[in-house]
Amino acid sequence: MASRITVQVGACLTMAAVILVTASQVNRIILSPAGYALTMAVTIIGAAMFLSIGQALVGLIKSAETVNALGRFVFIGLIIFGLVGESGKLGASMQTAATWSPYGVINNLLSGVMSTSWSGATSLAALVSVGYIIVFAGIGIKWFRWDANP
Repeated sequence: MASRITVQVGACLTMAAVILVTASQVNRIILSPAGYALTMAVTIIGAAMFLSIGQALVGLIKSAETVNALGRFVFIGLIIFGLVGESGKLGASMQTAATWSPYGVINNLLSGVMSTSWSGATSLAALVSVGYIIVFAGIGIKWFRWDANP
């Protein structure tokens, strides 16, 4: 599992680096050295959070085919809910829920570190993301079994 996590986090860091280089070359978006470092740190936090959600699915569902199918729906649902919910088109309560969803907290963290305007909401988003990691990884670790037959 550690090798799988290392590969996934490495892939996320590589994608983030490519996006940051492209943004600086194409759109002339330049961050401070601290901004780049913090963006990469938030990328690691985001990768860990979504990997822990996946670990929870694997711990709770024993069928590999079901995990693959459900995992796609869950992640697509989280992204769509975050995008549409944060826009306010679903109402104020859904906007608040989307802000504190996994997508919303990472969006808030990235916005805070890239614009260098860290606020109390950004700090709370950092704590919530760590909370998501602890809860979902805990569920996945507690219920994970190598043998599908309990």
